[in-house]
Amino acid sequence: MLKNNQFDSVFINIVAGKFAIKTDKSDPEAIMRINKKGEEVYERHYSIIQGKIVRLEHEKTEFGDYLSVKIKSDKIYIFKIPAYSRLENGFLQRLPNVDLEKEVEIGLYTPENTTYLYMRQDGIISTAFSKEEIPKFKEITLRGKKGFDPEPAFTYLYEKALKPAQQKLNTEDLPF
Repeated sequence: MLKNNQFDSVFINIVAGKFAIKTDKSDPEAIMRINKKGEEVYERHYSIIQGKIVRLEHEKTEFGDYLSVKIKSDKIYIFKIPAYSRLENGFLQRLPNVDLEKEVEIGLYTPENTTYLYMRQDGIISTAFSKEEIPKFKEITLRGKKGFDPEPAFTYLYEKALKPAQQKLNTEDLPF
């Protein structure tokens, strides 16, 4: 049986510390920027997304790995958080404290050129884990340079935060 898709999906990027939705030059609220390919793009910028989280999934794309977050409001909004990033860390650390049956507000703020994510639902949502609970990044040496591997910390967060949330979400009646 075929059904009409009742929801339009809106794809959201994170650009310069804001949620950005593509639009066109004729939009009076459009902000123009030059993308990585050197092309002019027009977007509307927002600092907050509000709605009910309806699906969470990891995706591998030609541009990298992402956590895809789908939020139902007046439409389905889809934004991708880069995997192993500060934003994904902030999202996953707060996720166990989100009531997935209710709407949530997800916001971005950028003090001193570093973007952070916050969440609200009946007040600010705090992190669910202490610093001691989350495994430390492993110190590694790659091509003679010291660095840090975030995998142990994110593996922990995927097991303790992402998987339980995915299991709670009922996605059977969604049109995607």
